[in-house]
Amino acid sequence: MTPASAATPRPTPRNRDSELRSRLAAYWPDLYNRALRLSRNDAIAQDVLQDTFERALRFEDQYEPNSNLRAWLQRILLSVFVTRYRRRRREKNAL
Repeated sequence: MTPASAATPRPTPRNRDSELRSRLAAYWPDLYNRALRLSRNDAIAQDVLQDTFERALRFEDQYEPNSNLRAWLQRILLSVFVTRYRRRRREKNAL
């Protein structure tokens, strides 16, 4: 085995996923508070937060590892909130 191949193993998708999940958990309180400020409703804030984490995991390959994870998550959260708000407004107008 050459020294180059003996270097640290490349992260597998499962390792990256579990690493991102553990890092996401640290941002839960901050993101929840922001979602609650935006929605002014606990149930909606929890739904927005769940959708935010789901999108973060789905699009984790688009996250730049050395960039600001908090800012990336905040941007996803805002996008999820705005999408839900617009969808709800369209549904009200359709009735």
